[in-house]
Amino acid sequence: ARSGAARATRSAFLGGVMSPLLHASLTAHAHGGEVFDTVRDTPVIIVSNHTSHLDAPLLLCSLPGWVRSRTAVTAAADYFFDSVWRGAGSALAFATVPIDRSGGAPSSTPMDLLRDGWNLVIFPEGTRSK
Repeated sequence: ARSGAARATRSAFLGGVMSPLLHASLTAHAHGGEVFDTVRDTPVIIVSNHTSHLDAPLLLCSLPGWVRSRTAVTAAADYFFDSVWRGAGSALAFATVPIDRSGGAPSSTPMDLLRDGWNLVIFPEGTRSK
């Protein structure tokens, strides 16, 4: 899901389908995107609250394209990756990576992504809040 072809597909989907759909349905205002210019060569962790399944798509569509193209979203392994189709679909559409919420040894995936120059979206609540 992080290959060149997947990134091009995701860019077309987010820019051509998801963004128009979200903006036709919701009123959203993004502010502060210029901060990414100051960290252009450094991967960042983007932390957000989580109230809807639309949070990740809306956040991704709000990022500058050059940031979005190198941004992965952490997603609950037990929900988004419980089937091959849902896992592959969310990974392709939103660059999701599975995170195990059951405890135990932490995954090395987030650090691996940051080392590889990918930005990372994290929803620290681990689920949608009320």
